[in-house]
Amino acid sequence: IYKYMCALFLQKLEFHTHTGTALFPAQFSLNYEFVDTEQGGEPWPGRRGEDPVPPLCSRVFRKRKGNIQVPRNVFLYGRGGAKNLTCLYRFEAGSSERVRLVLHNVTFGEGTTCTTDSDLHTGRPRCNQLDPEGRITELRLFDVPFRDVKIQLGCFCDNSSTLYSNAPLTFISNSRVMELTFT
Repeated sequence: IYKYMCALFLQKLEFHTHTGTALFPAQFSLNYEFVDTEQGGEPWPGRRGEDPVPPLCSRVFRKRKGNIQVPRNVFLYGRGGAKNLTCLYRFEAGSSERVRLVLHNVTFGEGTTCTTDSDLHTGRPRCNQLDPEGRITELRLFDVPFRDVKIQLGCFCDNSSTLYSNAPLTFISNSRVMELTFT
């Protein structure tokens, strides 16, 4: 696969200099990196009349089975990318089907100013921002039964997803559409 990527991204590199001598030594260095721009699914532009969709990494998944992950493109984060990145993943099932989403190890690194706790009424995980001005890191799941209705199934914003159980977290939609957003 690296040979394919090298052939795809290879640019012509030329180095012109005088004949190397003690007064004019020939030296150069070349720095490069491979950037994974694959995101899976198809681009999701959103629909007229719905909430605006984050433009950089919003995707729609219509296949019956597959794996998803956050984008690995380093240019979406920091270096020339968005200061605050929000992505929306939309999962669409067939007309009489439901979406089942299994989350393995939801983690956000160190320095989050948010805790994930259980909602007293529903028992679903919810985010509790301790510092609204701090860095926001969260993953939200929504059931979308109608075009303009979103029902939150859960929110995670710290590394406590393993506290809910040792097994992966499973969410099943009540409609044919489920959305996942992460910031």
